[in-house]
Amino acid sequence: MTETKAVWELGCVLDGHRGWRITADTLMLALQCGWTPSTIGTAELRAVLLTYVDSDDTQQTIEAAEIISELDDEALTYLTEHFAPENASFGWHDGELMLWSSESWEEI
Repeated sequence: MTETKAVWELGCVLDGHRGWRITADTLMLALQCGWTPSTIGTAELRAVLLTYVDSDDTQQTIEAAEIISELDDEALTYLTEHFAPENASFGWHDGELMLWSSESWEEI
Protein backbone atom coordinates (compact mmCIF):
# COMPACT_ATOMS: atom_id res chain seq x y z
CA MET A 1 0.00 0.00 0.00
CA THR A 2 1.32 3.43 -0.95
CA GLU A 3 1.08 6.17 1.66
CA THR A 4 -0.81 9.23 0.45
CA LYS A 5 0.08 12.59 1.98
CA ALA A 6 -1.91 15.77 1.98
CA VAL A 7 -0.40 18.40 -0.29
CA TRP A 8 -0.70 22.10 0.31
CA GLU A 9 0.70 24.94 -1.68
CA LEU A 10 2.41 27.78 0.14
CA GLY A 11 -0.08 30.32 1.41
CA CYS A 12 -3.18 30.35 3.56
CA VAL A 13 -4.29 26.90 4.71
CA LEU A 14 -7.15 27.95 7.01
CA ASP A 15 -8.43 31.50 6.81
CA GLY A 16 -9.59 33.44 9.81
CA HIS A 17 -13.30 33.54 8.96
CA ARG A 18 -13.99 31.11 11.84
CA GLY A 19 -12.55 33.56 14.35
CA TRP A 20 -11.54 32.06 17.68
CA ARG A 21 -12.62 28.60 16.48
CA ILE A 22 -9.75 28.37 13.99
CA THR A 23 -7.39 26.87 16.57
CA ALA A 24 -9.80 23.96 17.02
CA ASP A 25 -9.94 23.61 13.23
CA THR A 26 -6.14 23.39 13.16
CA LEU A 27 -6.05 20.62 15.75
CA MET A 28 -8.80 18.75 13.90
CA LEU A 29 -6.81 19.09 10.67
CA ALA A 30 -3.74 17.63 12.39
CA LEU A 31 -5.82 14.76 13.80
CA GLN A 32 -7.22 14.03 10.35
CA CYS A 33 -3.65 13.92 9.04
CA GLY A 34 -2.61 11.29 11.59
CA TRP A 35 -1.36 13.32 14.55
CA THR A 36 -1.62 11.71 17.98
CA PRO A 37 -1.51 14.28 20.79
CA SER A 38 1.00 13.59 23.54
CA THR A 39 -1.05 14.58 26.59
CA ILE A 40 -4.60 13.49 25.78
CA GLY A 41 -6.25 10.67 23.87
CA THR A 42 -7.48 11.30 20.35
CA ALA A 43 -11.13 10.56 21.19
CA GLU A 44 -10.95 12.78 24.26
CA LEU A 45 -9.43 15.63 22.22
CA ARG A 46 -12.19 15.30 19.61
CA ALA A 47 -14.73 15.71 22.42
CA VAL A 48 -12.84 18.76 23.73
CA LEU A 49 -12.84 20.30 20.24
CA LEU A 50 -16.60 19.80 19.92
CA THR A 51 -17.15 21.37 23.34
CA TYR A 52 -14.98 24.33 22.39
CA VAL A 53 -16.87 24.99 19.19
CA ASP A 54 -20.43 24.14 20.22
CA SER A 55 -20.85 24.62 23.98
CA ASP A 56 -23.03 27.35 25.43
CA ASP A 57 -21.38 26.82 28.82
CA THR A 58 -18.71 29.50 29.28
CA GLN A 59 -16.72 27.50 31.85
CA GLN A 60 -16.62 24.41 29.60
CA THR A 61 -15.46 26.56 26.70
CA ILE A 62 -12.69 28.12 28.81
CA GLU A 63 -11.49 24.70 29.99
CA ALA A 64 -11.50 23.40 26.42
CA ALA A 65 -9.60 26.49 25.24
CA GLU A 66 -6.85 25.84 27.79
CA ILE A 67 -6.35 22.28 26.51
CA ILE A 68 -6.41 23.41 22.89
CA SER A 69 -3.91 26.22 23.42
CA GLU A 70 -1.51 23.80 25.12
CA LEU A 71 -1.59 21.51 22.07
CA ASP A 72 -1.46 24.06 19.25
CA ASP A 73 2.33 24.18 18.89
CA GLU A 74 2.52 20.39 18.94
CA ALA A 75 -0.05 20.13 16.14
CA LEU A 76 1.77 22.74 14.05
CA THR A 77 5.07 20.91 14.54
CA TYR A 78 3.46 17.66 13.40
CA LEU A 79 2.00 19.27 10.29
CA THR A 80 5.33 20.91 9.46
CA GLU A 81 7.37 17.74 9.97
CA HIS A 82 5.04 15.54 7.94
CA PHE A 83 3.47 17.76 5.29
CA ALA A 84 5.43 20.96 4.70
CA PRO A 85 7.77 21.22 1.75
CA GLU A 86 11.46 21.62 2.50
CA ASN A 87 12.28 25.06 3.97
CA ALA A 88 8.63 25.78 4.81
CA SER A 89 6.51 25.56 7.94
CA PHE A 90 3.02 25.99 9.29
CA GLY A 91 2.31 28.89 11.61
CA TRP A 92 0.00 31.73 12.53
CA HIS A 93 -0.15 35.13 10.88
CA ASP A 94 -2.96 37.64 11.44
CA GLY A 95 -5.30 34.94 12.75
CA GLU A 96 -4.84 32.63 9.79
CA LEU A 97 -3.00 29.32 9.50
CA MET A 98 -0.29 29.76 6.92
CA LEU A 99 2.17 27.47 5.20
CA TRP A 100 5.05 29.71 4.28
CA SER A 101 8.66 29.45 3.25
CA SER A 102 11.35 30.28 5.78
CA GLU A 103 12.06 33.47 3.85
CA SER A 104 8.42 34.59 4.10
CA TRP A 105 8.37 34.03 7.87
CA GLU A 106 11.55 36.09 8.22
CA GLU A 107 9.96 38.99 6.31
CA ILE A 108 7.09 39.47 8.73
